[in-house]
Amino acid sequence: MLLVSLFTLPCWAGVIFEESFDAQPDWNVTGALNKDCGINCTDAPRNWNNYYAVPPVGSLATTIRSIPDGSADHTGRTAKKAYMAYYNNVQYSGGAELSKTFPQDYPELYMRVWIKTQPGWQTAANSSIKLFRAIHYDRTGSAFAYFAGGNGAPMAGMNWATNSTYRSTNGIPDGCYIAWFRCDPQSSNYYCSQSPYNVDTPQRMISGIAPDETGGFADGRWHRYDVHVKMNTQTGSTWNQNGIYEFSYDGIPVVSYTNVQWKYPGSNTGVGWNTVQFGGNNLNAYTGGSNPQWAAFDDIVVSTTPIPDNYVIGDGIVDSGDRTAPTVALTSPANNSTVSGMVTIAANATDNIAVTRVEFYIDSALDHTVTTPPYSYSVDTSAVPEGTYILSAKAYDSAGNIGQSANVSTTVSRSLPDTSVPVVNIFTMPTTSTSLTVPVSAFTASDAVGIAGYKITESSTRPLASSSGWTPTVPTSFTFSAAGARTAYAWAKDAAGNVSASLSRNITITLPAPSPTPSPTPTVTPDTTAPSVSITSPASGSFVRGTVTFAVSANDNVGVKKVELFRNGVLVATDTTAPYSFDWNSNSVKNGSYVFTAKASDAAGNIRTSTGVNITVYRKPRPPTNIVVN
Repeated sequence: MLLVSLFTLPCWAGVIFEESFDAQPDWNVTGALNKDCGINCTDAPRNWNNYYAVPPVGSLATTIRSIPDGSADHTGRTAKKAYMAYYNNVQYSGGAELSKTFPQDYPELYMRVWIKTQPGWQTAANSSIKLFRAIHYDRTGSAFAYFAGGNGAPMAGMNWATNSTYRSTNGIPDGCYIAWFRCDPQSSNYYCSQSPYNVDTPQRMISGIAPDETGGFADGRWHRYDVHVKMNTQTGSTWNQNGIYEFSYDGIPVVSYTNVQWKYPGSNTGVGWNTVQFGGNNLNAYTGGSNPQWAAFDDIVVSTTPIPDNYVIGDGIVDSGDRTAPTVALTSPANNSTVSGMVTIAANATDNIAVTRVEFYIDSALDHTVTTPPYSYSVDTSAVPEGTYILSAKAYDSAGNIGQSANVSTTVSRSLPDTSVPVVNIFTMPTTSTSLTVPVSAFTASDAVGIAGYKITESSTRPLASSSGWTPTVPTSFTFSAAGARTAYAWAKDAAGNVSASLSRNITITLPAPSPTPSPTPTVTPDTTAPSVSITSPASGSFVRGTVTFAVSANDNVGVKKVELFRNGVLVATDTTAPYSFDWNSNSVKNGSYVFTAKASDAAGNIRTSTGVNITVYRKPRPPTNIVVN
């Protein structure tokens, strides 16, 4: 009967522990005490197993009491108590924690806690404060040893941090958190082997808000933290990468890791979550002074099922009995698709009662939330780095059940394959001729992107885009192989290698009879015809890196003597033998755009320069995705 009067019994199916601290007697640890007594601390607060406090400043280290500034708890009720953790100016070795160990291990836990800092909290640069953890404790030795030789792993932890210097160089500024991971066996996975969970990396939690500004985690107001952890499973002798660590701030999902490998060879299927802890030590937690700063922890709930948004300890919320999770599936874009421009991301979601919201994730990070159907939104991929992304969705109902979609892979590319075939619109030439070389009266073609080459043949077989004889400009004449009734076929191609259907014209060629008079002494006719030349690969507008092969098409009425390749007017290489090809190392220049031209020369000194081809050298890796929460 005493326990019933002191502690509110959980009234939601799945809740295994809840603590409002309101029925707890005042409790305070004084003196330079390092207390760690496994799971049986007789002087720990009632309903708790262990605590840690070292060393205090003055008489304060860890305590349960009314909130010192006289404010109400997060429900608005005054004269209520909370657990107070005091953070002093002793680096790492100082701290205050409460620990609760459950009688059994659980494969999955949901945890909620409300946290408030004292008004006027002073946040130092380069600081980090441990807030709470869910762990597997071996129930022997120290409950606070998360190192290689310790007894607490796997462990999912959460810290406040103010910038990038805590085990990271990713430059994330104020308003961030550190999700830290310890895996089992602890001796070999103090840092989990799996990337990116093998380093404590800060991530942005509050965009553009410093910790002590309104809305920041140290603004002197109550903020709700929700955590969901789930152990990975084992198939045969293989440990799967399907564990979960999810975290939200004031009901807004911040991140969702759904491929965590908490357990490795050497662990066992019986290892589950059995301990939760609140508080911890700090790194440079505040700017100094003789008095520590406090953070209040209140209304802690731990459950094996999702905790409803409106759950309040002692309010007598009745379990609805709804255990059916919504179903959700992404319908757009299609799996393994390639997209560009504006893209619609959409999902179908249903529930036996009602869907309350659908969350859309990109690479496990929350990107958008929709609360009413249709569950869709648009993304401008022009603002997204090119690359492959994994999309997923979650659907929620009012009972807290969560449905998870299958992953969908999509690739953002701003150079989609060109499959449009050119069209020869006009092709005319005289119907009769007294010469094998016949002028072309008109030759026009069109394409969705652009025409890259023109060609006339005497064969009706469609030529390959890579065959010789293509010219970047419309030919002014065509030379037939013999006199008589002949047919000319006109073709066009684009930069993607698509070749048009032909447009044909018939012509009769009658050559004049040979002159009976002796031929005069032949005279050498000066060669004044410049070669034709074009860069056929890579296409203009290409993004390149590493070694790039340039292919050049060059033809001359007599013969091409040499072909030269220029970058921004500077000679890069020379080739004297067809086919004309140049290998150029793009690592020799900086990232940026360059104009390449080819110059063809014949023995008579005639020279022609090709149309310029714009090439962009781009070696930068895809930047990480920043998480921005409004």
